[in-house]
Order: sequence, then C-alpha cells, then structure tokens
Amino acid sequence: MPDPTPASPPSPFISILAWSANWPDWQRDALRRIVESGPLSGEALLELTAICRATHGLLPATGPAPTAAPLTAAHMPGGTDGNTAVSLVELSDLQNVGRLPSDQALSFGLAPGLTVIYGENGAGKSGYARVIKKACRARGAVQDIQPDFSADAPGPANATIVYRVGSADTRVVWTDGSAADPNLGNIFVFDSFSARIHVGEDGPACFKPRGLDVLPELARACDLIKAELQKELAATLADCKRAAEAWAYNASTAVGKLVSAVSAATMPATIDAASEFTDADEQRLEDIRASLSGDPKTRASDTAAAAKRIRTFAESARSRAALVDDTFMLKLGAAIKDAETTARAAASAAGPESKPDDLPWGSDDVWRELWKAARKFSETTAYPGESFPVANAAAKCVLCHQPLQPAAIDRYARFNKFVADETRKQADAAGAKVAELKEVVDTLRTIGTEAADIEADLQREASEAFVAVEAFARAVDGRVLHARTCLKGGVWTAVLAVPESPCAMLVALADALDVRARHELAAADPEKAKALVAEQNELTDKRWLTGRKEEVKAQIARQAQLTKLKKCLEDCTTNAITFKSGELHEVHVTEKFCKAFEDELAALEMNTLSVKLEERKGVKGERKFGVRILDTSKAPPATVDAKVSEIASEGEHRCIALAAFMAELSQASHKSAVVFDDPVSSMDHKRRATIASRLVREAAHRQVVVFTHDLAFICDLDSAAARAEAMDFQSQYIERLAGKPGQVLPGRVWDAKSCKGQMKTLNEQARHAEKVYLTRGETEYREATMPVVSRIRGACERIIELHLLDGVIKRHDSRIDVRRSPSIAVVTVEQWKAVHSIWKDCSNIIEAHSKSLSGPVNIPTPDQLKRWIQDLEGTIEDVQRARADRGGAPLAEPAQVSASSAHP
Repeated sequence: MPDPTPASPPSPFISILAWSANWPDWQRDALRRIVESGPLSGEALLELTAICRATHGLLPATGPAPTAAPLTAAHMPGGTDGNTAVSLVELSDLQNVGRLPSDQALSFGLAPGLTVIYGENGAGKSGYARVIKKACRARGAVQDIQPDFSADAPGPANATIVYRVGSADTRVVWTDGSAADPNLGNIFVFDSFSARIHVGEDGPACFKPRGLDVLPELARACDLIKAELQKELAATLADCKRAAEAWAYNASTAVGKLVSAVSAATMPATIDAASEFTDADEQRLEDIRASLSGDPKTRASDTAAAAKRIRTFAESARSRAALVDDTFMLKLGAAIKDAETTARAAASAAGPESKPDDLPWGSDDVWRELWKAARKFSETTAYPGESFPVANAAAKCVLCHQPLQPAAIDRYARFNKFVADETRKQADAAGAKVAELKEVVDTLRTIGTEAADIEADLQREASEAFVAVEAFARAVDGRVLHARTCLKGGVWTAVLAVPESPCAMLVALADALDVRARHELAAADPEKAKALVAEQNELTDKRWLTGRKEEVKAQIARQAQLTKLKKCLEDCTTNAITFKSGELHEVHVTEKFCKAFEDELAALEMNTLSVKLEERKGVKGERKFGVRILDTSKAPPATVDAKVSEIASEGEHRCIALAAFMAELSQASHKSAVVFDDPVSSMDHKRRATIASRLVREAAHRQVVVFTHDLAFICDLDSAAARAEAMDFQSQYIERLAGKPGQVLPGRVWDAKSCKGQMKTLNEQARHAEKVYLTRGETEYREATMPVVSRIRGACERIIELHLLDGVIKRHDSRIDVRRSPSIAVVTVEQWKAVHSIWKDCSNIIEAHSKSLSGPVNIPTPDQLKRWIQDLEGTIEDVQRARADRGGAPLAEPAQVSASSAHP
C-alpha cells in the first residue's frame, strides 16, 4: 500500500514566486490570479491585456487599466513556507451562502483523523463544502456561491474559518471574491471538478501536480493576449500600408525622403516645417510649369511682351497720377479760388465808376481779352505812338470803327482806369496763374483706355490685381475731369481721394515676368530644363505635403503604435515559461511520482482498465505527463492514443482521477488536511469499500474530511475505521429544519447510528411524546408519537442486524462476515420472537401501510412506547451476556465522537 511520505522538493509555488520577480507586471498579476483562482476568465484576460498595453503607453481599448497586483508571498498557498501542515477546526458564521443559517457551526476532528459529514440531497451539505473549496482554492471550476434568493440586499458570501498549524489555532473571516488566508491554500481538495483536471477530457489527459498547472495557464494567457495584439498589429500595419499607397510624391525630393522614412521617432514639428508653402512658392511653381510647357522661346517672348505692357502702363499711370496728385490738386484748387477772389475784388474796386447803362461783361475775362486785343490793335495799327485808348474828337473806336461820342469817350476813360487799377492787376495775375495750370491740365490724357490694354495680361497673371488697377485708373481719370470742370466754371469743389497706387505691384509683376521669361528661355537649354524639373518636383511635393501633413502625422502615430505593440508582444513570449515549466516537471514529476500513481491504482483495485502515467510531448509552458490507456493484448503493452473519457466508465474515470490525486498527495511536502466531496460518485460497492480503506489509511497521517450523501459509504468508512487502531473518527450530519437547510447536528444520522445511539434517541423522543400526551390534545400527541413508532421499528431491524445476527450481514456493506456466524447460535427463539413482535406491532401502526377505514390505528400510550424500548434494550443485553458467557466478544459498535470532544 502506498505510504504518503513527504517528498523533499519544496512547493512549485515557491519556485514560481522567485522566478517571476523580474517578469512583466501583467504576467506577475496573471500568476497571482491563477494561483488564487485557477484558470483565467475572459474578464481577467481583458484586464491583463489592459495592464500589458498600459505598461508601454498604449491606451487600453477597454478603458483605464487596473493597477497590477503582482504575485507575492501573501498570495501563495501556505504562504512562503511550503511545508506548513494546516488542518481545519471549525466553519461558522456563514452569511449569504444560499439559505444556510448563520448560527450553525461545522466542526472538524483531530489531525490526524477522519471527519465524516453526511447530508441528504437538499440538506445544505454542498453549501458548506463550497465555502471550504473556495477558501482553500480548490482546483477546477468551483461553483459560484449564491445568496438566498429571497434576501433583500445580499452581499458576497462570507464565513469564519478556524484552522490549526501545529498547536496554534487561527480564526479568519473569509469573504467570497477576496484573497483567503494563504495557509488555507495548503489544504488539498478533491471533487468532481478537480477530478476533471487530474484526468482531462480533451485528448489524452495530462496530470499536473499542484502548482505545475500555473505556468501552462500563464503560457495560454500569453498566447491569447499575443493573438489579440497581433490582430491589432496587423490592422495597424494595413492602415500604414493603405495610407502610404495613397500618397503620391517624388522619392528624390526632400519631402519624399522625409515622408518615406517616417517612423515613430519622426517629430511632427519636422513635418510642419517641411510643409510650409508660401504664395511665392505657388507663383514660382506656376512659373516653372509654364516655362516647361509649349515652345520655351515663344512663351518667353509672350511673357516678356506682357511684362513690357504692364511696366509701360505702370510708368505712365505713375507719372499721370503724379500730375494730379494731392499736391497738384491743392495747388490748382488754390489758384482757382485766388482768381475768383481777386476778380471779385477788382470788380468791387471798379464799381463806383460804372454806370447803369454799362455792359455787364465789363469785368468778364472774355471782355478783358477783347480789351487787350483792342489795346494791341490801337497801339500797333490804328493809332501807333498814342496811349490807348485814344479818346479825342477825331478818334474812332478801334472795336466798331465808329466816331466816339462824348459818352463813349467817357466810358473809354473809365474802363481804362478800371483795367489799370492795381486790384485788377492782381486779378489778372491770379487769372494768369490759373491759365498756366489750365495749360497743364489741357495736356493730360486719361489712362482708363491704357488700363484696358493690360486687362488680359493681368487676368492671366494676377486676376485680382486688375480690380485695383481699374479702380486706380478710374480715380486718376476722375481727377483730370474734375480739374477741367473746375477750371471751366472757375469754382473749385472737393476732389475725390485716389486709392493706393498699384504701380509698384505692377512693376514687381513685370519684373517677375521678366525673370520668368528668362527661365522660359532657359528651358530651351536641356541642363537648365533639368534643374527646373527638379525644382518643380520639390515645390510640387512641398505643396502636396501641405495638404497631407495631418495624414503624415497620423502615420507617425501609427508607427509609434506599432513600436509599442511590438514591445507588448515581447512581453508575451513563452520560451522562458516553457523552460521553467520543464524545470519544475523535472523536479516534481519524477519516476517516484509515476510509481506512486501505479501503486495507487493497485491500492484502489483499478483492474478493469489498464492505464499508466506517461510523459508526453511538451507544448508551450508545460511538459505534460498524461494518463494513457494501455493495450495489454500486446507484448509489451502499448499505449493507446485515445481519450480516457471516451473509453473509461464514469466510475473508472473517477478512480483514475483519485489515484492521480492520491499520488500527488504522496509527493506533497506537508501533511495538510485533505477534503473529499463525494469521492465515490459513480463507484460500485467493491471499489467504494476499497476507497474507504484508502481514505482511512490516509487519515492515519493527516486530517481527512469527507462530505458525502452516501450512507453505504459511511458504513464502509465506519468498518474501515473500526479495523484501524486508535483512529479519531468524528461524525456530523446536516439536515433540514422547519423547511430550511443547514442544521448541523453532532454524531450520525439516524440510519447510521449504533443501536446504543438509537436507543438513547428513542428514550428522549418517548419522553417528549409523554409530555405532549399530558399537556396537549390527541392530535398533537399523534404527531409526536408516529415518528417514534417508525424509528422503533427501524431499531428492531438494526438490532437484528448488529446483535441477533452479530454483524454477519450488514446493510450497505458489501461483505458477509462468515467468521462471526457461530455467534448467531446463542440467540434464543424467545429473543427472536420478542424483537419480531415489537417490529410487527410498529408495522401495523406506522402510516407507511394503508389501513382499513373500519379499523382505526390505535396510537400506543407513553407507557407502551417505554416498554417497547425497554424490551429491546433488554434483548440486546441478554444476547451480549450470552455471547460473553460463551467466550465470544459482542460486536463492537463504533464509538460516537461528539463535536465538543473533537478539539480539547
């Protein structure tokens, strides 16, 4: 039989903790989750992915990344001391665990020793078991613990757990969803979920000793996260490629070289600087394109002609604008105003000499001109040598050639005096100045027609400039016309302003056209044309970048994204994980372990299917040791590559899993408690008894706790414990009370109690029935009595089994103990009849049998109940005494260990 002797290597968890110190935070956080809760959920993988991305500056798709909580000694099962032996003492104060009450306590026996906890379906046993499995970090998918569905606002499940290390007890409060005390992780758990891990269902199963399933799960997480990152990487690469393919630039230009070399290190400011494209650059590009199109010489000639026309107009417009500039117009206005003023003064001076019959135009300029002409005619032709006007009696008027009458002579004298007056001289001088300026104005030509001559040139070269030129020409021409109008009327009015002269702009344009003409002419030279093409490419790409710079900056961001994704992928490599896992397998999965597995199979009498533990080809993160089916028809036996779950029955599957679990247990470096939850599910009676013996042997070395709903298995454990020496055996059972599950009671359930225990219970119930009989009505007494009658009938059957038959045949037991058959002879006929009579009376009363309506059931009185119990106890004593007298020891009944005596 295998002896669970501790192996020397420390726990794999300790090695993993030390090894992970320098690994990425997300992997250390993943290790913590795996150690605490087992396989990673989808939500956990999303959080780990977020941590991995955030480490390298990538915004997680799911929002802010949680703070990494790396694996530490506090998270390790058993803490930093992998050799700590931990046993359970008590589980109590349950809250939000289904409908289990909070005032119940489940106690556990000594270590080493065996604790059996029985519960029928729906009694609440599974609720207590789930708390232990979660708190002790059982492998496999432990079922969620749900609160009472009728609770108003339940919180997470929690309970108080007392465990023992050495002689010291520690009380901890466990809350579902929070890390449990690490020492509880040293406790081993076997149930249907962990059985599926020990014997997998996806291909030939592999066994992973406790702790060795951590790194394979980490490798799986690496692969899953890596796959998601690679999808993003591929998508980002595709975006980069699409963007680059949509760009059209010359690879030889400065812009082309910059854009083609864009990377995560490219500064966005560099793109901004390279994309600066001015109006001058635009004009230069247009000039070069024009230079390179058509016949260079013809284009150069046309361009030079346009430049000449524009320059000529600019020079003409500038000179004419200067003639009617503000200075000239002010001078002209002042002259006209002065002439007007002096003329009025002269007229005023001549006023007293005038007579009513004088012509009104005497002060008119035209008349004065006429007077001047008359003076000249008189002095040069009519009366040479005589002062004008000649006004003697013989003289004639030089204007009408008529003799001068006295009145005319008088008028001549007065008019001459007027003309000769000083005021008149000033007026004449002012008029002469106006006349001088008028001669200048008369020479001015308008420039509107000349502006129209360059309209086509400007529309082609600078369309917006013609508007300014046209407005300027209109203003200059308006001043010329204004001057003429004011000169003609002799009255000066306000002049309109002239807009800013475009002449300088036109000269600059003409200069630029001259330069273009030279370039266009140079385009006829192949070498110069080549240089122009290169310059054109540079300017074209520069203008292209101006419109695409945001796209290029986005490409820089994508390149940075790629760099960060690649760093994340580096954190998902599994080479070191695989190597470390192989190293742990070398240490912990040894030939000794494989031999222990074979020994356990033999101890469990697994002979219906041949299997062995065999090393399999390694995969990422692990070196597998799989349970392989053996084909014993071949010599030597060969393994079969088939799924155990498809070949083995449920019972064989469970037996193989239990053998693997016990083999692992034999390799453990500590003797902590082991908890079994329904370990014999799907087992037949032969293997069930074998497993009971194996668990009892294990209980000699450590605390063994068994949850079960199988009364037959309890009997098998009872028998095996009875055969063991000094075995600490504690029994408890869980039942429903007032329709609610979870009531914990010490000892064994009624059907599993010894006769002595049953008699004790019957006496207590009989006393209760008597009290009801004396204080309440017949109906209440009937309700209190019928269960007692039913149990007395059952006690009769138990007495026949254990005492009259002396255990030769036992219910739920697969064996017939022929060695005890001679002891049956001591039982007398009267004793058989006494027990049978009580059994018959009870059978006629219990409601399990239908009764005739004409013959109502007579409920026994309290005295009758007492007599039946006393008669049964007396029969037991008589039979035991008779056997003792014949030298045969009576059948030993298992001692009842109370909850209070389990932990002194």
